Amino acid sequence: MPMDLTRLRVSGFRSLREVELRPGEICVLVDTEGTATRDFVHLFELLRALAEGQLQRHLREGGVSPAAPGGESIRLELCLRADDYGVELRRTGADTWRVCWELADLLVGLSALLVDPDLDAPREESSLAELAPQEPSRDPPPGTSTDDLERWYVGNVLESVLWEMRRFLRGVRVEGAAPQDVGTLVLLQALDADPPPAAIWDTVQRVREAARHAQVLLCTASEALAEAFDPREVFRVTTRDGSARLELPDASLTPR
Repeated sequence: MPMDLTRLRVSGFRSLREVELRPGEICVLVDTEGTATRDFVHLFELLRALAEGQLQRHLREGGVSPAAPGGESIRLELCLRADDYGVELRRTGADTWRVCWELADLLVGLSALLVDPDLDAPREESSLAELAPQEPSRDPPPGTSTDDLERWYVGNVLESVLWEMRRFLRGVRVEGAAPQDVGTLVLLQALDADPPPAAIWDTVQRVREAARHAQVLLCTASEALAEAFDPREVFRVTTRDGSARLELPDASLTPR
């Protein structure tokens, strides 16, 4: 199973005001209060809406501001394998948000400003669905001249990476999905703070099975459940003054 999401940085989104997560194949978030758990669910729903070109519809149907209290902008940055994608949303009215910046920075050395704040912003939707509506062909169109081949290749590399980013975000599943349908990342929730041993066993097996097909982000209120996993897979969440922070149990440990 490829490990797609290697870094997620969030600024200004609800309680996730300044959070960086570097997940492995399995990532366990211990959140005894449940605030960050709820907001991670909302965050991935927002990211999926961006990838589908459905941001405005998602915001209307949600009916709740995605920003931290008093916040005027939200910045999201993802690293998928070794390619970076970033997008910034800015408040443009009492209840309206627009895309004011969007960037793809690729491992091959290609950097593309998809939404330039000085030229074509703000936009209602991100450019992901527009620039990568479907999986691109690996072969140039028939009749492509030698002079145009290099231009086609550069464009194809960018389009291919954007498509993979869309594929990942559209494949995120929240709770309840069968392992064969989990797509790219499955977010599971175990909200019982004191589950019986049998429930802990069942949850661990469920996570291990899902991890055969996708990355897994398990949000739990249970310390006992977290202890059933490798310490390098476990982040602990503390929330103070409405702001969540992620901490490893031991500074000498790093997630796989």
